[in-house]
Amino acid sequence: MIPDVNISGYAVLGSGGALNNSNPIYTWKDDFSWNRGRHSLKFGAEMINHRKGEISYSNEQGSFNFNGGGTGNGFADFLIGRAFDYTETDKDPGVEVGQWDNEFYVQDDIKVSSQLTLNAGIRYYLISGSNGGRASNDKISAFVPWLYDPAKAPRQLSDGQLVPGTGDPLNGFIMGTDRRGLPIGPQLMKTNKDVFGPRVGFAYNLLSKTVIRGGYGINYFWGTANNVGRHLNPPFIGSVDIVNTTLSNPTGGVGRVFPPSVNSLDIYNRQPSVQSWSFTIQREIVANTSLEIGYAGTRGTHLPRGIQLNQANPASTVNANLRRPYLGYGTISYNENSAVSKYHGLEMSFVRRFTSGLMLECSYTFSKGLGHPEGNPLDSRNKDLDFGLLTLDRPHMFTLNYVWEFPVFKNRKDALAKVFGGWQLSGIASSQSGLPINITQAGDVANFGGGTGGQRPDIVGDPNQGRGQSLSRYFNTDAFRAVTGTGRIGTSPFNPIHGPGVFNFDMSLYKVIRFTEKMRLQTGIETFNTFNHPQFEAVGSQLATATYGMVTDARDPRVIQLRAKISF
Repeated sequence: MIPDVNISGYAVLGSGGALNNSNPIYTWKDDFSWNRGRHSLKFGAEMINHRKGEISYSNEQGSFNFNGGGTGNGFADFLIGRAFDYTETDKDPGVEVGQWDNEFYVQDDIKVSSQLTLNAGIRYYLISGSNGGRASNDKISAFVPWLYDPAKAPRQLSDGQLVPGTGDPLNGFIMGTDRRGLPIGPQLMKTNKDVFGPRVGFAYNLLSKTVIRGGYGINYFWGTANNVGRHLNPPFIGSVDIVNTTLSNPTGGVGRVFPPSVNSLDIYNRQPSVQSWSFTIQREIVANTSLEIGYAGTRGTHLPRGIQLNQANPASTVNANLRRPYLGYGTISYNENSAVSKYHGLEMSFVRRFTSGLMLECSYTFSKGLGHPEGNPLDSRNKDLDFGLLTLDRPHMFTLNYVWEFPVFKNRKDALAKVFGGWQLSGIASSQSGLPINITQAGDVANFGGGTGGQRPDIVGDPNQGRGQSLSRYFNTDAFRAVTGTGRIGTSPFNPIHGPGVFNFDMSLYKVIRFTEKMRLQTGIETFNTFNHPQFEAVGSQLATATYGMVTDARDPRVIQLRAKISF
C-alpha cells in the first residue's frame, strides 16, 4: 500500500484506514413509583453493558506529515521531500473490549402546599472500565509515567533511532495480565465507587398567573478514555515515529529501529461530571399565552481530553526523540480527565398555545461558553493556554416557529370549502451567531516534536475589524502574524473570532382533505431556506495558505419538495 501524505492546509492524500467494527449495547432498566400523601416517590435502576470489537487497520500503510517545519509551508516541504515525521504501525490484530455502566436513583416530589412543590433526589453511578473497558483477551497495555525508570531507557543515536539490545522495551508499561501491583482491574483504570449525583428543584406559584422554578443537579458520564487503541501498544505490535525524515527514504536504511508511538491514559482518572442549575420566571400574559425569562448555567469538571505526554523540550534543537521526557518512545497520546467548561445563558421564550387556528413559539438565548478543547492542547505543560471559547459557542440564538390554519371557509362543508379551505401554513425561522474560529500556522515553531494542538501565531491587531464584509477576507487577516523564532508560542488566544452566522427560513404550506372521520389526506409543499438566503461557513484559518481568511463553503441553497401523507 502507498503511505498517506498529510500536507498542512490540504486534504489528506491516501487510503486512510479501513474499519471493521461491531458495537452491541445491552440495557436493562426498570422504574417504580409510589404515591403516599404529599409524596410522589420514584426509584429505579439502569444497567448498560457496552461491548466494542474493532479491527481498524490503522496506519499500516504508513503516513508522512508535511507541516511546514522546513520551509514554513507544508506544500513546499512536500515538493522538496522533507517530512516533519513518518509514522507506521506493524499490524492491527483486532480487539474486543467491554464495560458496565450501572446507575441507581431515588427521587421524591413533595407537594408542600397548593403553591409550592419541592423535588429532591440522588443518583449513584458505578461505571466499570470507563468507555473502552477490559479486553476479552487481556491484550491491552498502558504507559504509567511514574513507573518509567530513566535508567532503563535505551541508547539512541543522533537521528533518534534506537540502539538494538539496549534498554527495557516495556519501561513504564502495564498490561491486563501484569499490572505491576497497582490497585486496578484488567481494564487498566480505577473504578470510582464514590460517585453520587444529587439533584434538587422547586416550583412556586407566586401569583395566580406567575410561576417561579429553579433547580440544581450533578450528572456523571464515562468519558472517552477508550481502550480500543491500547492493543496497538508494545508488546503486542510494533510502530515507529521517525522525526525529520525524507519522502524518498523515511527510515534512512535497512534494519534501523525508531521509537514507537504509544496510546495511553491516566489510570486514576476522576469521573467526568457536569453541574447544571437554572432559575426561571413564567407569567401568563393572556389566556393560552405565556412569557418566560430565566438563567441557566453549567460547569463541567474532570472532562476528558487528550494531551501529548511525551512533548519534547523546546529549549533544545537536537532530534525531537532525544529531548523527550520519556526516552525510548515517540509521541504518547494520553487521555486524562482534566478539562473544565463553563456556560452561562440568559433565556427568554414567548409561547402561544394552539388557539383560534394559531400556534406561536419564540425563543432567544444570549450566552457564553468557555472551556478547554477536547483535543490535544498546544502545550501539554501549560494546558490553560487553550482555555477559551468553546467550539460550539454561539452568543446569540433566536428561533421562531409557528402554525397558522387559514380561517377561510373553515366552518363550511360545500364545494368551495373543499377546494379553498383546510390550508395550513407553518415554518421555522432562525438566526444564530457563527461558531468560533481558531487561527493557526504551519510547522512546529514551538519545537514540541509533534502530536500537539494547532500552533498559533501572534495577535497584533483587532481581528474583528471589518468582519463579514468580504468573502475573500472575512476577518482582519492582518491582525495575525506568524511566529518565526523557534521555541516560542504565539500570543493569539484559542478561538479568537466567530465565523459566519445562520439566518434561515423554512416554510411549509399544506392542505388537509378529510375523506372520513378517521381518514384524511395531507398534501402540500415544503421549502428549506425559503428565500434562498446565502449562508456561509468554513473560513480558512491557517496563515500562509491560499484560503486564509476566505469563506470556503456555504450551506444548502433553497430546496423545494412536494409531499403527500394519508392518515387513517
